[in-house]
Amino acid sequence: MWGFFGHCSIAIDDKTILQIEGPGDKPTTQSFESFKYNYASGKNDWMKVYRCSYPGAGKKAADWVKKNYENTNHRYLVTLNLNSKKFTYCTKIIYQAYKFGVSEKSVKSYGLHIISPYAIKDNFIDPYKLRLVKAY
Repeated sequence: MWGFFGHCSIAIDDKTILQIEGPGDKPTTQSFESFKYNYASGKNDWMKVYRCSYPGAGKKAADWVKKNYENTNHRYLVTLNLNSKKFTYCTKIIYQAYKFGVSEKSVKSYGLHIISPYAIKDNFIDPYKLRLVKAY
C-alpha cells in the first residue's frame, strides 16, 4: 500500500528509523541502511531525506517518538483524529512528533484531517520548515 500513496518514517537516532507500514501493523524500527535498501534500492525506487530547519527540533521529535511509539501496540489505521495515538499511520507519527514533542507552533493545526506522505512537508510552519538534505 505504501507504494501507491507514498510512505514516511522518522529517524529516532543517527542509525535507526521508526515506521508503521500498513493496516493492522504496529510501529517497527530498523537500521537506516536496511530501510534504504528496502525502500530505495530498486530500479524505480527513490527516497528523500528531510530535516527540520529549527535547531534541536529533530532530536526533540525523535525523543517524543521513542517515548510514545517505539515498542508499542498502537495499530495502523488511517483516521481523521490527528491527536490520538491508539490508531496511527506513517505521516501522523511525524506530525505528532513535531506538534507534541517540539511545539504546537511547528505544524499547521487542523480539526479532523488526514495528511498524505507527499504533503507532510507542506504542514510545517516557519521557522520549522523541512529542508531536503539528500535524495536516493
